[in-house]
Amino acid sequence: MNPTLRRERMLQLIRELKTVSLQDLTGLIAVSKMTLHRDLAILESGGLIRRFFGGVVASEADYAVSAPSALPDSEHCMACLVPVTPRLVYSVILTTGTRCYACCPHCGVAQQLSLGERVQSALATDFLSGRPHLAHRSFFLYASSASPCCHPSILTFEEADQAKRFQAGFGGMLGELEETLERLRQTLPATIPRNLMKRNQQ
Repeated sequence: MNPTLRRERMLQLIRELKTVSLQDLTGLIAVSKMTLHRDLAILESGGLIRRFFGGVVASEADYAVSAPSALPDSEHCMACLVPVTPRLVYSVILTTGTRCYACCPHCGVAQQLSLGERVQSALATDFLSGRPHLAHRSFFLYASSASPCCHPSILTFEEADQAKRFQAGFGGMLGELEETLERLRQTLPATIPRNLMKRNQQ
């Protein structure tokens, strides 16, 4: 494919997806990692996109995506108010462009349930690598014996095989975002932190 046409297609995909991992983009465009990075550097220099650790975001969408190391120290979970840590952070981007952080996927999925149609998109963090990726492309491990944060534990993985290996050791139910939303919905309101429910009733 002509380099100009390839970059146009790449930019179109990034704008459609809003936020996309480098791995997903490589597969969608079918180019080498070296070519991908070179094209992204050109698009970024033109102010069309912005790269972050493990992915890229369309600049005009204002969907700021923090690399784990860039997460503000003062950021607290919207749901339970505990400090947000890079390893588990889950962020929800609203239709207004506002980004809300959750301390873990449990609180993040609870936010999505509570906020409903006000949610534009969400980003999960791979539990093993710490890489951010689109939540709707994530694999969610629900109620495993590994409980680093809120209960029931929900952990997110970018790769299905890694999620399955983790499940083999720690148990739990593996599924995609919609299945996890439904599983958590069935346990409500007991699992949603009270302050989140109050905030969204106001």
